[in-house]
Amino acid sequence: MKRKLIYGLLGMMCLTWHCKDPYRPDVTSTDVHYLVVDGAITGGQDDTTAIMISHTRPLTDNNASGPLVDAGARVEVEAKDGPTYPLVFNPASSKYEATGLPLQAGAEYRLHVWSEQKEYLSDYTPYKLTPPIDSVYGVEEKGGMQIYVNTHDATNTSQYYRWRYAETWEYHSNYQSQLKFDTLSPDFDPLHPDLVPRPYPEIQALYRCWHTLPSYNILIGTTSQLSADVLYKGPLVFFSSGDERLQVLYSIMVKQTVLTREAYNYWVNVKKITEQIGDIFGPLPSEIHGNIHNVNDPAETVVGFITAASSMSQRIFIKPPADWIRSHYNCPADTVVICDPMEPDCDPWQRRKGLFAGGGYFPLNWVDPQLPHNKILAASGSCVDCQYRGGVNVKPDFWPN
Repeated sequence: MKRKLIYGLLGMMCLTWHCKDPYRPDVTSTDVHYLVVDGAITGGQDDTTAIMISHTRPLTDNNASGPLVDAGARVEVEAKDGPTYPLVFNPASSKYEATGLPLQAGAEYRLHVWSEQKEYLSDYTPYKLTPPIDSVYGVEEKGGMQIYVNTHDATNTSQYYRWRYAETWEYHSNYQSQLKFDTLSPDFDPLHPDLVPRPYPEIQALYRCWHTLPSYNILIGTTSQLSADVLYKGPLVFFSSGDERLQVLYSIMVKQTVLTREAYNYWVNVKKITEQIGDIFGPLPSEIHGNIHNVNDPAETVVGFITAASSMSQRIFIKPPADWIRSHYNCPADTVVICDPMEPDCDPWQRRKGLFAGGGYFPLNWVDPQLPHNKILAASGSCVDCQYRGGVNVKPDFWPN
């Protein structure tokens, strides 16, 4: 999913949670260029602090996609009365990163940013320890399957939670191509000249793929109104019946962090507005105040809220239920006659080359191997090569089989 980073910070926001009338401000062509700071401070040997620094696009910029990332900023994590930790820009993620920061529970930290010759500071925030995830699991419900998370904190000090996840699923193409066009052989046998058996590893490379996506929704929960800090059945992902993600094998890696009350309230407001309009990177018809400020111009609008906490993760695998609907792309296979008897001048080698050498059309198998090889089952690339559907044919290291 492409993410368009357009924050329309305009007008006044509805003052109550149950406001029903959508706010439609008068939109001008003013070139809004607010700083956006997206990410969180985290520590621990295996955790990476990752911060994206970007700027908003104007509401009228309908053709652009993706955030306006600032790759030339300077970003540091500062401990109150303590050391400073520089972050390094990673072009692969478009984020400023540092792994294994030695952060201390209860100590206060903030983010320091220099971008486009301006200086910004976040408010100091205490570093909180996140409790482990108790369980992540799927439950069959009407119309599909819902994935939930359970957690608790015996000290009753967490109360405000946020989850992100990365989901990976295996899927298969509609057909396995048993033949391939051998373009390296200049000689040919009239019966089977250039179509040769495809090696099994190549068959699997076309047939079996994996697709990985991050979470985009804002997933938060609180136990602040409960007598115990126990969160049960926090909803994460829902699959409608027949969803491709649960056709073969599905995996979800859930990352849990705790928030301050102020951060939780910030994300409640963002969630409320983005769910009415679009995704988090869509236009917002109101102004949401974060905890990041221009050092020399406190009135400047800055989008983002920096928190500091450790994280806890859990991965699970889910197989499709026995009664799960299997969905397939509409991919009829064709029976291809290479040379019709009524075409005396037909060159079978040239005909097969024209059909299969380009890679967009795949031979599946002979219609009848016992008969002269003039009829072939074939299908389009989108039905045979699983990578056409957005995934990759390299099995993830964590995949079980």
